[in-house]
Amino acid sequence: MTKQSRLLLILSICIVILAVITAFLLQPKNATKNDNTMQKSVFVTDVKVNEVNGLALKNQKGNIGIINENGVLQVLDADTNAYDTDKLAALLYNFAHLTADKVVENPLALREYGLEEPEAQISLLLADGRKQRIFLGKKCPVSDHYYLQKEGDGHVYLIPALSAMMMLQAADDLRILNLYPPLDAQAMQILNKITLETSNGKFTLTKLKGQAGNLYEMSAPVKATLDWKKVDTHVIIPLQQLVPQQFVSLDIPLHEYGLDQPDYRLELELDGKKIACGFVQKDADTWYCANLATTLVSSISTEQAAFLQTSYLTLLGDSVYTRTLTEISRMSVTANGKSTSFTVNGEATELTLHTNYRVLDYVEAIDFYNKISAIPAAAVLTGKEKTDPKPLLTLTVALRNGEVDIIEFLPISERQCAVSINGQANFATYDTVVKDLEIAFATLAA
Repeated sequence: MTKQSRLLLILSICIVILAVITAFLLQPKNATKNDNTMQKSVFVTDVKVNEVNGLALKNQKGNIGIINENGVLQVLDADTNAYDTDKLAALLYNFAHLTADKVVENPLALREYGLEEPEAQISLLLADGRKQRIFLGKKCPVSDHYYLQKEGDGHVYLIPALSAMMMLQAADDLRILNLYPPLDAQAMQILNKITLETSNGKFTLTKLKGQAGNLYEMSAPVKATLDWKKVDTHVIIPLQQLVPQQFVSLDIPLHEYGLDQPDYRLELELDGKKIACGFVQKDADTWYCANLATTLVSSISTEQAAFLQTSYLTLLGDSVYTRTLTEISRMSVTANGKSTSFTVNGEATELTLHTNYRVLDYVEAIDFYNKISAIPAAAVLTGKEKTDPKPLLTLTVALRNGEVDIIEFLPISERQCAVSINGQANFATYDTVVKDLEIAFATLAA
């Protein structure tokens, strides 16, 4: 037998052993050899939603009753308007069509699964007068599943954690907990300003007027154009997904949670109306949050709150100058009394870059521009720095819309120089950037 064959045989044996171990571990604690866990997903309940007249959820956090009248959901003994109809509908639909990932045949005593005294119960009131009750047990010790049983059914099921969390949630978690109106396509059209304030400062993004789509520029602490992809990734998408899931309180003053002086303050301006939200870290996993015009406090996960720590330098990205090559018609560099320039023609993949010496195709042009447009921020200028008025290098950028940007690199130390864009210097960059620019343009002219 060759060495490769022996290795394949050993690998096959390991896979078989691993499969056997996995099947054994998926059995409940104290399970016997005769227990059999089926792997095929099955329906625990499968009822048309219009055949469910009502649903009752009961757990250690309280209970809630929901009535379904021809598709209109009402909460019993409460103001239905305070509740999120999407959450109510999701709850009703999920448990009318509840699936289990696994079924345990020949189950042990119910106490082995936490089903003797269930953690939660859901009752479905059907249109024909029947009731279907399902009971939630404890979490499976070896997987992200929970044990569950249906009344009148001898099986024990393993359901996904998401369904279990829906059974374990408090009734108040079904309330409308949004901090601000949902940022759908219509709302994004009127979202004119976004301000994020922290103990380390703040930044403001302002919608660009007269531009198609949802494009924003930075208006404070510096004025700068931004890469829309970075704004989407670090700000817009997290804002659209920021919907609290857990209710905390409704009538306790905000200062009890530190929200009168929040760690982070978010302000959105929609069509002239300002909405301020505060965030305070509760622990490593949870943050309190509130619309500061209300006393409704809810919570979000640390993962949801991560975008609050976005630095404006992150939005500026790899360069303090963020024009794209497709915006430029002509660019020239002047250094040491010498000048080199190029023009840009065409669109999209037909774009070409022309010099007096050569023509670069689309791929070559993009590669070259990526090199010369990378002007990283080494530091934020305070305005008190002494700069040499004579620039080491000047970039003059003529845009296709008729505007002209002038970028000057003004020495402030042996290793850094201020980057002045149209007379405004907010950042310093490394003097090596100037040297790299000189080399890049010299190579282009060679």
